Amino acid sequence: MPLPVRSVFFGEVSLSGSLRPVAQAEARLKEAAKLGFETAVVPAAAGDAAAGAMAEVHALASLTALTDWVRAQHHG
Repeated sequence: MPLPVRSVFFGEVSLSGSLRPVAQAEARLKEAAKLGFETAVVPAAAGDAAAGAMAEVHALASLTALTDWVRAQHHG
């Protein structure tokens, strides 16, 4: 199943499957927007930093939530 087009994903996956933030989330998203990305999928803890940097932001807490989101994109 391909990932959604013009979407950027970043974060760290823990051994328990939770998604953790990475450094400089806001700067990463601003650069991604300059490169033409429209949707960002980030760890829940980075959601506040992501707000306003992209047109659409999905802040997810776990790898399970991420796979559910990707599946919904193909069935929505």
